[in-house]
Amino acid sequence: MPQSSLIEKLDNLPGSPGVYLMKDADGKIIYIGKAISLKNRVRSYFHTTPAAPRTMALVERVNDVEWIVTNTEKEALILESNLIKLHKPLYNVRLTDDGSFPYIRITSDVYPSITVTRAVRKDGSSYFGPYTSAQATRQSVKVLRKAFPLRSCTRDLQRVLRPCLNYQLKLCAGPCAGKTDPYAYSQLVTGVRRFLEGRQDDLLSELKQEMREAATDMDFERAATLRDRIAALESVREQQYVEPRRGDEDVIAIARRGPHACALILMIREGKVTGQQSYVLRGTEGVEVTELMTAFIKQHYFHLTGPYVPKGILLEHPIEEADAIENLLTEIRGSRVHVSVPRAGPKTKLVALAHKNAESMLKKPAAADALYVLKDALRLHSYPYRIEAFDVSNLAGAEAMGSMAVFIDGVPQFNEYRYYKIKSVETIDDYAMLKEIVSRRYRERKSCADLIVVDGGKGHVRAVNDILTMLGLRTPLAGLAKREELVYVPGRSAPVPVPQIALNVLMRIRDEAHRGAIRKHRNFRSRKLLESTLDQIPGVGKRRKIELLKRFGSVAELKKASIEEIESVPAINKTTARSVFNFFNERLATVKASAAHS
Repeated sequence: MPQSSLIEKLDNLPGSPGVYLMKDADGKIIYIGKAISLKNRVRSYFHTTPAAPRTMALVERVNDVEWIVTNTEKEALILESNLIKLHKPLYNVRLTDDGSFPYIRITSDVYPSITVTRAVRKDGSSYFGPYTSAQATRQSVKVLRKAFPLRSCTRDLQRVLRPCLNYQLKLCAGPCAGKTDPYAYSQLVTGVRRFLEGRQDDLLSELKQEMREAATDMDFERAATLRDRIAALESVREQQYVEPRRGDEDVIAIARRGPHACALILMIREGKVTGQQSYVLRGTEGVEVTELMTAFIKQHYFHLTGPYVPKGILLEHPIEEADAIENLLTEIRGSRVHVSVPRAGPKTKLVALAHKNAESMLKKPAAADALYVLKDALRLHSYPYRIEAFDVSNLAGAEAMGSMAVFIDGVPQFNEYRYYKIKSVETIDDYAMLKEIVSRRYRERKSCADLIVVDGGKGHVRAVNDILTMLGLRTPLAGLAKREELVYVPGRSAPVPVPQIALNVLMRIRDEAHRGAIRKHRNFRSRKLLESTLDQIPGVGKRRKIELLKRFGSVAELKKASIEEIESVPAINKTTARSVFNFFNERLATVKASAAHS
């Protein structure tokens, strides 16, 4: 849009609160902001001379502005946070954590299960956390199950089955086999809840009293069970460092080094320092630390639910819109949240500790460093925040499969991987196959990648570049050839020199795409083999075949299954389960007999 037309459009801006989205010449959102008055805020970018070089660079790239009106400033805050998380604009401060928070989940079934998860959903389950170490959390759950043997499986409890190995190991009370009743099981669940809610001292005191009473009554078996339960709970509690007389608080500090910045949360729950969580901040060059802290608070907390917003948040630096943010956090939590910047006393020591840990995180080698090097080596216009990599796999041209791996900020995004069954190419032609999957990927959607990587050399790059040009895409492209690990880009016959630190990132992304294609190809052939094998078993029709395919996925896995495991599959009754089990065992016996005879 011409600049004069843009200025004319800005004259129609409303004076209401809302969110504005700035776009470049390609229609890509490059900045998202919120305003109490859209008219005053947005027009200020163009009617005054920007003081900061970063803002000047933003204004020079803006080609269009859209806006969304909201009823209140609070609604604008939430919408701004959601849109930044969705679009990840180049000029906004963006967060990249070092791993999603693990939580302990207790389901809402009659016989609840206990598991570790990274996804908090509104499904009626209870979630406890967040914790910082997935390994430590899984270990804690394992120990808790020794004390309170809750199930961790997804078995259908409507049918009585034989108890599994966890029951034999005393890690499950065996509800699937009728080994416990709802009341006794609910007592176990209550014990776990009390422990995870921080009421450990009261719980342990009651258990010790029960153990003494059991010993007095000569019920030594129950006393031994309670003794083991107490020991397990105390071993979990010893993993936590106690900070006396302090409630639920997050302590947040930000450290900077050159173009890099790191925000760190020191988490205190129920008076205990449970650990820390660090985030890499992107798009921080030329941004004041107050703006960094404000962006971090919005993007981190506005997506949580009530129980996971602490009562207190201690900050190293003040934030903008402090009252509005504090009120919104209070509403999310359901009770008062205090956001403060301590200036004296013991709380300043906690802030200093958080800052020290944030600085130590910046000293660690990060994928971001390598991506900045890659940006310079490939002469990219922008930081390669999102990279999409493609590869194909085939066996003599048969059942060819393609895959796309996605990395964001150097971290694989497994939920965004895509797989393609080659439809238009019947011969062994990697170029044509790459053309097909890249075309299918971008034909109906504009590329949101900052860099596209293909597994191959000059020919592969040329083939994919032809497709991108035909689709009108100008996304940067690079190919990484195997053996010599040479990097090729369109328009250059010689390989591009890439420093090893950046080459390692490209190799990892290329290998992910390659492994994905190989794995999908192998799985597809295995599923076809399983499907054709199932056609030979009496009583297995279309529906049952689909359910068995979904459950086991391959012949090898189905061969290893017991009758009980096969019977647990939906639509499979005991008679059919026995038919499937006998089919594979009879075939195995035939093979063994044939081998012995020969």
